[in-house]
Formats: sequence, structure tokens, C-alpha cells
Amino acid sequence: MNALRNKKLFLLDMDGTIYLDNDIFDGTLDFLSHVKSSGGRYVFLTNNSSKGVDKYIEKLEDACILLRENIDYIATNPDWVCPTWYGFVPDCGSFADMIYNATKKRPRFIGKPQPEFIYENIRELYEDLK
Repeated sequence: MNALRNKKLFLLDMDGTIYLDNDIFDGTLDFLSHVKSSGGRYVFLTNNSSKGVDKYIEKLEDACILLRENIDYIATNPDWVCPTWYGFVPDCGSFADMIYNATKKRPRFIGKPQPEFIYENIRELYEDLK
């Protein structure tokens, strides 16, 4: 915790980091309380766009049609799997590979671990503090 003592801004991924499905990990609430009481701020981020299977299929069909029309292809993260209480499920990187196989196009990842993910949140927080 000493390495974090002087930090004032925490960008926290949600799924599999502070909770898993509906269960908050032990220590999460204590950590958040400590950040707040010591004058820090935290922001919750997620790249989980999970919906039902039908929504995924619809999204992928739309994505393949749009990609063939040469639009920008942006994805949130290159993660292949996402942890759940019942095991791992495919995540954004897996879907991106599937779309690549259908379109031969790769996305530009803008979420974790890409710096744009952090820079945009810092810009928004800076504007809020003005």
C-alpha cells in the first residue's frame, strides 16, 4: 500500500477486478473508502459489453457489414477471455479475431491497456476540477 499512498486518482476496471458477477471482492469497499477519505478519487471503467447471445450476433453481423464498407474499426481491449464465477468466457479480443477472420481487418484498440483509455479519463476529470 506504500506505493499507492501519494496517488490521488485511481482508474479501476470493474469486471474481474473489483467484483466478479454480483460479488464484490474482499477489501474492495475498504480500499474505496480509504481512497475517498484520503482525498483521492476513483473512476470505474469497464469494457464489458455483454448482452445476450442474440445481441452479440447482431453486433457482429453489423460490424462485418460496416467493416466491408471501409469504416474505422475500433475495439475496447485485446483480452481473449473474461473471468466469471463459472469460468472464462470469450472477451473482446476473441471477437476481434473472429471478425478479422471474416473481414481481414484488425481493430484499433482504445481501451485497456492502451493509453487513450487513461488519457481520456484524466482529461474529463481535469475539466470537472476546473
